[in-house]
Amino acid sequence: MEWVRRLILLAIFVGLLVVGWSLAARNGTTLDVDGIVFQVEGVRVWVVLGTVFVAGAVAAGVVLSVPLARGRLMQRRYRREMHALEAEVHQLRNVPLGMADGADDSSGEG
Repeated sequence: MEWVRRLILLAIFVGLLVVGWSLAARNGTTLDVDGIVFQVEGVRVWVVLGTVFVAGAVAAGVVLSVPLARGRLMQRRYRREMHALEAEVHQLRNVPLGMADGADDSSGEG
């Protein structure tokens, strides 16, 4: 089963290489990029497209990592609470029955 996963990953990698190579071959012209704080002249179109694609992927990863981090923090908190409750249940299971009956008799009613 592992070889199937490796074969699929290799096929995806080769497919991305072919797409990237054809993108570079078709978009070899140069252009000038004017940003807010920078200016670059003579950049090939495929470099600009690749850079914008990578920047978008990184931005999406950052935005999507916030809910994942929040979920992991909540999972850690719930796990701590669960361990505390399990310890309490274990402690209550080990209480002798005589102590539990004596606690009820100490209420002052007789």
